[in-house]
Amino acid sequence: MIGAPLHFIYICKGKPFMLEAELHSVSHVIRWKWLIGIAAAGAVVFFLPAPEGLSVLGKRTLVVLIIAAGAFVTDALPVPGVALLIPLLLVVFQIDTPDGVASSMMSDSVLFILGSLMIATVLIKHGVDKRIASLILARTGTSTFRVSFGIIAACALLSSFMSDHMVAAVMLPVGIAIVESAREESSPSLGKLIMFCIAYGCAIGGMGTPSGGARNAIMLAYLHQLFGVQVSYGQWAVAAFPIVLVNIPVTAVILTRIFKPEVKDLGKVLQGFQRKGSQIHSMKREEKISIAVFAVVVVLWILVGTRFGLGMIALFGAVLYLLCGVVEWAEYQRGVAWGVVLLYSGAISLGIAMMETGAARFLAEEFLSVLSSLGLHSGQSFAASVAFLTMLMTQSMSDGAAVAVLGPINLNLAALSGVSVVQVGLATACSAAFAYLLVIGTPPNAIVSSSGYVLPRDFLKAGVIQFMASYLILLFFIMVVWRILGI
Repeated sequence: MIGAPLHFIYICKGKPFMLEAELHSVSHVIRWKWLIGIAAAGAVVFFLPAPEGLSVLGKRTLVVLIIAAGAFVTDALPVPGVALLIPLLLVVFQIDTPDGVASSMMSDSVLFILGSLMIATVLIKHGVDKRIASLILARTGTSTFRVSFGIIAACALLSSFMSDHMVAAVMLPVGIAIVESAREESSPSLGKLIMFCIAYGCAIGGMGTPSGGARNAIMLAYLHQLFGVQVSYGQWAVAAFPIVLVNIPVTAVILTRIFKPEVKDLGKVLQGFQRKGSQIHSMKREEKISIAVFAVVVVLWILVGTRFGLGMIALFGAVLYLLCGVVEWAEYQRGVAWGVVLLYSGAISLGIAMMETGAARFLAEEFLSVLSSLGLHSGQSFAASVAFLTMLMTQSMSDGAAVAVLGPINLNLAALSGVSVVQVGLATACSAAFAYLLVIGTPPNAIVSSSGYVLPRDFLKAGVIQFMASYLILLFFIMVVWRILGI
């Protein structure tokens, strides 16, 4: 045993240590137990007859959803493994053809995540992340809570006016810089805390204005085209932006309570940044190029992102870095979390399958029929109920897709029930932002998972409380504030 690295993990007081090999063996057995249980649950649904209103392919798609969600939550398979399993099951269950699944897995959103991770690799290499982190710490103060609050506020406010994809891509290297600089004196919880501040900050900000996300634009189009109702930019902001402002401190309190780092003050981190970056006015050539290219990419995202696609612009930035000689391809290979790219491509293919097979519509209509039986189909109770439904749906499919599927259903039912279509439309769009529970729920979740600090089960741990808190805040606005505003 001399020369062999021994890693021990203490199990509990009064019990012996366990060798890493033994621990791995136990973990492997637990994973297989979860896999067998998840497969059994999927098999039960698979062999049951399809209920009325759901096609056979729709039922099979729900089986894939059950297996994928179960594997994510239990960590029965590594995240990239689940991402690969999704297209395999879609083909094995004959939900789509191999070519159809392959084409559904590639989209501009996937390319955006790939390009963003490449850009983050360059920013980290040349210390741009530490420079930005130093500026944030200098302005928020160095207590862990204030830093968390500052990151959430920055992400939320930026996401209200630009894509949450972009904000997460900008903030990821900043968060990593803070965590890495505090590694020697902090607990692993600090990494989870900072990463969730970025992901959830981006999530809550997207509802604030019509430009905060595709879901908002989709809902505005539905309201105008289906009912001739025109909601202005200002009217939307008055109704939704205060929800963002309330969620910011609530999110900071929740996350700092769930993930309690041993370090309460990051003053030494700030001192380290200032020491290493004291030459703030004398940047190296590579850092200047990194910042200049990144600035060009952000400007292009804002000005022509709709025309050329966020993903194509991100890849343009990654290629430009190669041309400028500030990064080598081998560094992209080492620095990019390729499993995250697979993860989001698999999630998109599942979301598309749920829409095309009618599985998503079936779940929505079943939920709404339950509302009618409970008498929750009128007034504010209806808006509150469809908001809860949308929050559930957006956990496993993109927020834009969730609004695209549920929007016409919710709005038409609101009109038939005599409920304000504007109120229901706002409730649907705002609640689609709260994709907290699964790593596949939203691009920022996938982006922060590439850091290696968070596991799929961490999203469930933090997300359940955040889910309920955000819903209660939205419920208060639906029942009280929007009534005062006459919405």
